[in-house]
Amino acid sequence: MTREVNLACVPEAEVGSYVIVHVGMALSVLDEETALETRREMREIVENSEPV
Repeated sequence: MTREVNLACVPEAEVGSYVIVHVGMALSVLDEETALETRREMREIVENSEPV
């Protein structure tokens, strides 16, 4: 997935970097393995949550 985000907090990030984003701001850079595992875990949480 590709999104435009503000990189002011992580100037070391480049196009193609995996980053944690909150309200349009990249907060930290992740290695690919950590990023993919985090995405799997978050998807699992959503899938196993009851609708509000």
